[in-house]
Amino acid sequence: MELTPEAENYLKYLNQHISCVAKAYNHLKIIIPDLFDGFSDEVIKLTEEHIKEHDSIKFDPERLRIYGEHFLNKHDKDEYNKLIWEHIQKCPHHFQHWLIFYTPQRIEALEIPYDYIIEMICDWYSFSFIKNDETEIVLWYKKYRNSMIFAPKTQIIIDNIIDKIQKYLEANGKL
Repeated sequence: MELTPEAENYLKYLNQHISCVAKAYNHLKIIIPDLFDGFSDEVIKLTEEHIKEHDSIKFDPERLRIYGEHFLNKHDKDEYNKLIWEHIQKCPHHFQHWLIFYTPQRIEALEIPYDYIIEMICDWYSFSFIKNDETEIVLWYKKYRNSMIFAPKTQIIIDNIIDKIQKYLEANGKL
């Protein structure tokens, strides 16, 4: 199947994003040497599998078209929203995957397994590398932290990792 110009554009972006997720993961392991302390080799293996397969669901030509049209403001809103919902349901590196919506006023968060926490942070961190501004993740997280819903232990783990990134950036005169 031939890709539409919108799909081609999104494919270029997607490949860059996935490359930057891997770059973020490799960088995270360097700047936080104790990233996996206390975790089994199985958790490391799972994390590395997630990083390799990150967003692979998006490579379908029809999905590429819808994402591409969205980023050019040419999309069908319902079609795009269904695609995002499907992505969140099938890709546990999104915090929304771990939410239970009982009512609009009662939303419960499940604890996120560590391997998916790391993939999620690498997903966020990838934008620092795309923008060539390593501070982006810390600034973004501080801005949006309170609008995301996490279970208590997950929140502590994420805050701890972001704090370590911030300390690394400060120690190296980047923040």
